[in-house]
Amino acid sequence: MEIVDTMRLSSNQYIQIVRIGGEYIAIAVSKDSVTKLAEIPSEQIILRQPSEGETLSFKELFEKTKGSKFWEKTNEDKNE
Repeated sequence: MEIVDTMRLSSNQYIQIVRIGGEYIAIAVSKDSVTKLAEIPSEQIILRQPSEGETLSFKELFEKTKGSKFWEKTNEDKNE
């Protein structure tokens, strides 16, 4: 398992993207629990090295993907 990126929501709550084998999963992590939020298709993950002076922001990545199809599918699955 590899933590790809982390976004802090509060002092003890985080959203993380983890890689397990060839799969990418978004999880919510808090003091007492870990909850799977969504499986992220590998074609939606862009892993790259930042160029000099550039930083990659999980928050920016998360904001861009919030409206994508994998989030819609996950929400539909939860409503069934």
